[in-house]
Amino acid sequence: GQVSGNYYRADANLFNHVDSDQILFTMTLAIGDDCEFHVGKATNRSKRLSERNGKVKKIRMKSGDAVYFDGGSTPHEVVRMFEGTGPSWWNSAKVKNGARLVMVFRE
Repeated sequence: GQVSGNYYRADANLFNHVDSDQILFTMTLAIGDDCEFHVGKATNRSKRLSERNGKVKKIRMKSGDAVYFDGGSTPHEVVRMFEGTGPSWWNSAKVKNGARLVMVFRE
């Protein structure tokens, strides 16, 4: 598998996308400020048969939350951050202008 991390500023977002053309089991673990995370909205960028979309699931991810899904063929996006919503220790641990850290685990 693969383990990586994404660090977001308070004004950041991540456009709607899929990570590959095949099934790619993915788990994201959030640390820091809350974010609005959407799963399932069609990308409208291609007619790929592998894209699995439908009713959009809107999730407010809080620090410590994990989401497990097929990141390879299921569209997903980070719509916005909720600045100042992280746990009490987060303000002293984060880098300047930082808001959220996500650990990504993939098969």
